[in-house]
Amino acid sequence: MIKTFLSIIFFPFICAIFWETFRVFINLIREIKISLPFTAGFFAYAPFHKYMSNNSRVYVLSHELSHALAAFFQGVKVRKIAVRKRSGYVSLSRINTIIILSPYFLPFYVLVIGLLYILLSLFWKISPYEWLFVLLSGFFTSFHIANTMEIIFTGPLQKDIQKAGGRVFSISLITILNCFVILAILKIIYPDFVLLKPYFLQIKTTSVRIIRFAWNLVTYLYNTAKIYIG
Repeated sequence: MIKTFLSIIFFPFICAIFWETFRVFINLIREIKISLPFTAGFFAYAPFHKYMSNNSRVYVLSHELSHALAAFFQGVKVRKIAVRKRSGYVSLSRINTIIILSPYFLPFYVLVIGLLYILLSLFWKISPYEWLFVLLSGFFTSFHIANTMEIIFTGPLQKDIQKAGGRVFSISLITILNCFVILAILKIIYPDFVLLKPYFLQIKTTSVRIIRFAWNLVTYLYNTAKIYIG
């Protein structure tokens, strides 16, 4: 109940983060000469979605490994990982909210591509093929977003969502963390285009506007009700 209450209180802030991240993404797409590889990869995933959903072992693998990765970096012992076609599980020595929700905000395959690029660049000059890694990053960013939305909104309530604190709290936290992770990906790929200071300042401005709008709406409804009830 406390987590749900906090999610409602911070709802304007969550909306502002989502909107400003979406705006950064749209502005990047408009700069097609700069963003073509990432944008092409991002939208190229759409026709593959149904096929990859039917072969969901690809998603289940990333889901369970994301749990394990988040646990590993927090010093939690990973005892066992099982991956089946439609389900899987990870046995851990302990869990917390970040570990539970990690598959919903960590684009695992994007991290793999980034790590692969770094490792290969240590031994070979792969800058001429950088566009391919960017294209794949866009593809698997789209893969992450589409599958996360599908698993949260179209199926039964996931046990992860229940364990983390319920639907309202979990979706709120997943939204915030996804926005920051996607922004970080774009910042790494396009450091000169994605500017963090204006982004966070705009979040503050947008949050204030949403709060003012909500307050004015509540005040208007209250005064209107007083007139008719009175």
